[in-house]
Amino acid sequence: MLHVLTPSLLAAVFSLMLIDFFDTMGSVVAVGEQAGFVDKDGRVPEIKGIRAVDSLGAAFGGLFGSSSITTYVESAAGVAQGGRTGLMPIVTGLCFVVVAFFSPVIRMIGGGISIPA
Repeated sequence: MLHVLTPSLLAAVFSLMLIDFFDTMGSVVAVGEQAGFVDKDGRVPEIKGIRAVDSLGAAFGGLFGSSSITTYVESAAGVAQGGRTGLMPIVTGLCFVVVAFFSPVIRMIGGGISIPA
């Protein structure tokens, strides 16, 4: 088991952690700036909570074998449409649940529907 903790593997994990950290911080600052949440010193209030949720999402995404569940800059589209609270991502998540429920039905129809698009 300890053969897994090699210096090269630890360096790779550290590199991936840094990539995720800077990606998250860039997205949070950009979307926070657009939403008007960044103060005059360029700080985002309650950043610890944002980082904790992002870290837990990345850890649980890896635990369940999915891609990294992390902060995406696409949230800026929701902010541009007026989303400022946590309701917007909840509604988006519920829409994904509905799509996941109906995806087997759509697969039965076949790819002929979506090929022209």
